[in-house]
Amino acid sequence: HPHMRVKTGTVRRQFHKKVLKAAKGYWMTRHKRYKVAAEAILHAGQYAYNGRRIRRRDLRKLWIIRLNAALKDFTDCVTSDPSFLIAYIQRAHLYIENKKFDDALKDLEFVIGKNPSLGIAYYIRSLLNRSTNNWQDALIDAHQAQILNFKLPDGYMEELKSRQLSN
Repeated sequence: HPHMRVKTGTVRRQFHKKVLKAAKGYWMTRHKRYKVAAEAILHAGQYAYNGRRIRRRDLRKLWIIRLNAALKDFTDCVTSDPSFLIAYIQRAHLYIENKKFDDALKDLEFVIGKNPSLGIAYYIRSLLNRSTNNWQDALIDAHQAQILNFKLPDGYMEELKSRQLSN
Protein backbone atom coordinates (compact mmCIF):
# COMPACT_ATOMS: atom_id res chain seq x y z
CA HIS A 1 0.00 0.00 0.00
CA PRO A 2 1.62 3.32 -1.04
CA HIS A 3 0.58 5.41 1.96
CA MET A 4 1.30 3.17 4.92
CA ARG A 5 1.26 4.76 8.32
CA VAL A 6 4.67 4.47 10.00
CA LYS A 7 4.55 4.22 13.76
CA THR A 8 7.60 5.13 15.83
CA GLY A 9 7.65 1.70 17.42
CA THR A 10 10.57 1.02 19.75
CA VAL A 11 12.83 3.68 18.25
CA ARG A 12 11.44 6.54 20.32
CA ARG A 13 11.64 4.53 23.54
CA GLN A 14 15.26 3.57 22.79
CA PHE A 15 16.17 7.20 22.15
CA HIS A 16 14.40 8.39 25.29
CA LYS A 17 16.19 5.72 27.34
CA LYS A 18 19.51 6.84 25.86
CA VAL A 19 18.83 10.46 26.83
CA LEU A 20 17.65 9.53 30.33
CA LYS A 21 20.71 7.32 30.82
CA ALA A 22 22.94 10.27 29.88
CA ALA A 23 21.07 12.42 32.42
CA LYS A 24 21.73 10.01 35.31
CA GLY A 25 22.56 11.81 38.51
CA TYR A 26 20.91 15.05 37.43
CA TRP A 27 18.77 16.95 39.91
CA MET A 28 14.98 16.45 40.32
CA THR A 29 13.06 16.04 37.03
CA ARG A 30 16.23 16.56 35.01
CA HIS A 31 16.92 12.82 35.32
CA LYS A 32 13.28 11.63 35.22
CA ARG A 33 11.43 13.44 32.44
CA TYR A 34 12.62 13.15 28.87
CA LYS A 35 11.91 16.71 27.78
CA VAL A 36 13.69 18.30 30.74
CA ALA A 37 16.53 15.76 30.57
CA ALA A 38 17.12 16.41 26.86
CA GLU A 39 17.44 20.13 27.51
CA ALA A 40 19.74 19.54 30.49
CA ILE A 41 22.00 17.35 28.34
CA LEU A 42 22.20 20.04 25.65
CA HIS A 43 23.22 22.62 28.24
CA ALA A 44 25.70 20.21 29.84
CA GLY A 45 27.31 19.64 26.44
CA GLN A 46 27.68 23.37 25.90
CA TYR A 47 29.16 23.86 29.38
CA ALA A 48 31.62 21.02 28.72
CA TYR A 49 32.64 22.57 25.38
CA ASN A 50 33.16 25.99 26.98
CA GLY A 51 35.01 24.39 29.88
CA ARG A 52 37.50 22.74 27.53
CA ARG A 53 38.26 26.11 25.97
CA ILE A 54 38.65 27.72 29.40
CA ARG A 55 40.94 24.89 30.55
CA ARG A 56 43.18 25.39 27.49
CA ARG A 57 43.22 29.13 28.13
CA ASP A 58 44.23 28.58 31.77
CA LEU A 59 46.93 26.06 30.83
CA ARG A 60 48.30 28.48 28.24
CA LYS A 61 48.48 31.21 30.92
CA LEU A 62 50.21 28.81 33.31
CA TRP A 63 52.67 27.72 30.58
CA ILE A 64 53.62 31.35 29.90
CA ILE A 65 54.06 32.08 33.61
CA ARG A 66 56.30 29.03 34.03
CA LEU A 67 58.38 29.88 30.95
CA ASN A 68 58.93 33.43 32.15
CA ALA A 69 59.86 32.24 35.66
CA ALA A 70 62.38 29.78 34.21
CA LEU A 71 63.80 32.50 31.95
CA LYS A 72 64.24 34.78 34.96
CA ASP A 73 66.02 31.99 36.88
CA PHE A 74 68.45 31.30 34.03
CA THR A 75 69.04 35.03 33.50
CA ASP A 76 69.88 35.39 37.21
CA CYS A 77 72.21 32.38 36.94
CA VAL A 78 73.97 33.83 33.87
CA THR A 79 74.31 37.24 35.55
CA SER A 80 75.84 35.77 38.69
CA ASP A 81 78.26 33.41 36.88
CA PRO A 82 78.90 34.20 33.18
CA SER A 83 81.19 31.17 32.83
CA PHE A 84 78.27 28.78 33.48
CA LEU A 85 77.65 28.01 29.80
CA ILE A 86 74.90 25.40 30.29
CA ALA A 87 72.68 28.17 31.73
CA TYR A 88 73.08 30.07 28.44
CA ILE A 89 72.10 26.94 26.52
CA GLN A 90 69.04 26.35 28.72
CA ARG A 91 68.02 29.99 28.39
CA ALA A 92 68.42 29.81 24.60
CA HIS A 93 66.15 26.75 24.56
CA LEU A 94 63.53 28.68 26.53
CA TYR A 95 63.88 31.65 24.18
CA ILE A 96 63.12 29.29 21.28
CA GLU A 97 60.00 28.09 23.14
CA ASN A 98 59.01 31.75 23.58
CA LYS A 99 59.75 32.48 19.89
CA LYS A 100 62.47 35.00 20.82
CA PHE A 101 64.84 33.73 18.16
CA ASP A 102 67.30 36.68 18.17
CA ASP A 103 67.95 36.34 21.90
CA ALA A 104 68.40 32.58 21.53
CA LEU A 105 70.90 33.04 18.72
CA LYS A 106 72.91 35.56 20.78
CA ASP A 107 73.20 33.11 23.68
CA LEU A 108 74.14 30.19 21.42
CA GLU A 109 76.74 32.20 19.50
CA PHE A 110 78.26 33.24 22.84
CA VAL A 111 78.45 29.62 24.05
CA ILE A 112 79.89 28.29 20.79
CA GLY A 113 82.43 31.16 20.79
CA LYS A 114 83.53 30.26 24.34
CA ASN A 115 83.52 26.47 23.92
CA PRO A 116 83.16 25.13 20.34
CA SER A 117 83.27 21.50 21.55
CA LEU A 118 79.80 21.57 23.22
CA GLY A 119 77.61 19.36 21.04
CA ILE A 120 74.41 20.38 22.81
CA ALA A 121 74.92 24.03 21.76
CA TYR A 122 74.99 22.97 18.11
CA TYR A 123 71.90 20.82 18.63
CA ILE A 124 69.95 23.70 20.22
CA ARG A 125 71.06 26.01 17.40
CA SER A 126 69.82 23.33 15.02
CA LEU A 127 66.43 23.48 16.80
CA LEU A 128 66.49 27.26 16.41
CA ASN A 129 67.19 26.98 12.67
CA ARG A 130 64.45 24.36 12.36
CA SER A 131 61.98 26.73 14.08
CA THR A 132 62.81 29.45 11.55
CA ASN A 133 62.58 26.98 8.60
CA ASN A 134 66.29 27.32 7.89
CA TRP A 135 66.71 23.62 7.05
CA GLN A 136 70.22 23.82 5.53
CA ASP A 137 71.77 25.42 8.64
CA ALA A 138 69.73 23.13 10.91
CA LEU A 139 71.22 20.12 9.12
CA ILE A 140 74.76 21.52 9.34
CA ASP A 141 74.43 22.19 13.09
CA ALA A 142 72.86 18.76 13.75
CA HIS A 143 75.74 17.13 11.86
CA GLN A 144 78.27 19.14 13.91
CA ALA A 145 76.52 18.00 17.13
CA GLN A 146 76.82 14.38 15.95
CA ILE A 147 80.54 14.85 15.22
CA LEU A 148 80.95 16.08 18.82
CA ASN A 149 79.28 12.84 20.05
CA PHE A 150 75.97 14.45 21.03
CA LYS A 151 73.14 11.90 20.80
CA LEU A 152 70.39 13.38 18.61
CA PRO A 153 66.76 12.26 19.03
CA ASP A 154 65.74 9.31 16.86
CA GLY A 155 64.75 10.36 13.35
CA TYR A 156 65.91 13.96 13.78
CA MET A 157 68.49 13.94 10.96
CA GLU A 158 66.08 12.13 8.63
CA GLU A 159 63.40 14.76 9.30
CA LEU A 160 65.80 17.59 8.53
CA LYS A 161 66.98 15.91 5.32
CA SER A 162 63.44 15.28 4.10
CA ARG A 163 62.39 18.88 4.95
CA GLN A 164 65.46 20.23 3.15
CA LEU A 165 64.64 18.18 0.04
CA SER A 166 61.00 19.30 0.03
CA ASN A 167 61.99 22.99 0.12
